[in-house]
Amino acid sequence: MSGQGTDQHRARAGDGGRVMWARVKGETGNALPALEGVDAYLFRPGLVRPLHGIRSRTRSYRVVHAVTGRLLPVLRKPAPRSLTTTEQAGLAMVAVARGGPGERVLGTAEINRLAGA
Repeated sequence: MSGQGTDQHRARAGDGGRVMWARVKGETGNALPALEGVDAYLFRPGLVRPLHGIRSRTRSYRVVHAVTGRLLPVLRKPAPRSLTTTEQAGLAMVAVARGGPGERVLGTAEINRLAGA
């Protein structure tokens, strides 16, 4: 599980990127498919709405979720490709484990599509 903001190409180009988490995840995303015997799929969602009592360990994320939690379902209508849920991410991971899709990098739209399959 990565994030929509990770920059795989900048990490490859050696530019380093400005945000460490994006750089590290981008480098990891480049390295995993190159490992022998590893069948890697990269999940890169945008906004993830926690469901079923799931809470982030990161305080700032908890604050953001508390403030925007009720707005996220409303935001989903104009921007369905930007928002997924913890449940949809889990369902998509199960779908990939059962017989992965052709694409190896899955954004929010692909995650939501797989969750509904």
